[in-house]
Amino acid sequence: MSSVPTTPRRDATAPLGQRFNLFAECVLVGLVVTLACLPLVTWVGGVAAGCRWLRRYLDGGRGGVRSFAADLRAVLPGTLGIALAGAGVLALVALDVAVATSGIPGGAPLAAVLGLLVVPLLLSQLRAAATWELGVPWWVQWRAALVRTVTDPVGSALLLAAVVLVVVAAWQLLPLVVPALGCLTMAALAVERRAAARA
Repeated sequence: MSSVPTTPRRDATAPLGQRFNLFAECVLVGLVVTLACLPLVTWVGGVAAGCRWLRRYLDGGRGGVRSFAADLRAVLPGTLGIALAGAGVLALVALDVAVATSGIPGGAPLAAVLGLLVVPLLLSQLRAAATWELGVPWWVQWRAALVRTVTDPVGSALLLAAVVLVVVAAWQLLPLVVPALGCLTMAALAVERRAAARA
């Protein structure tokens, strides 16, 4: 009796399976981070809780929506003030850019410079979110992240590229924001782990 050849089952722990599982986890994190960011001023806390979820996953721990919700409740009080201040700065810069591009001579270069002022603020908040730990005041973690943003230009450039990809994805098709935010969360975590490995 001839045996029928069977296709070997692919182990979920194989490299391809691990990558697929990580991508699936990023999509799930992107979904909960998107929901957490809907009030806008909660975006920093949402990303911080998402990064903590992915850190647990990569370190072999257990995550889930309940853990995410608990982390979000813990991080929001510290991040709301900075998020509101960031929103105020962004609104002020947007107003200045609108004025600068309204026909003032030299307005375009001035608008570009003003726009660049927002970049360190955004990147430092993402980097602080990637390393957020319970029990440490948010402003302390953000200040350290601001230093890393300046002293690790390669990592900051990589993270900025991830932000640009999220913007492009949202511009092309709005539902792509969900997986893109999950990938941005993973990118922030990867940049911080790269910086820690090089330290």
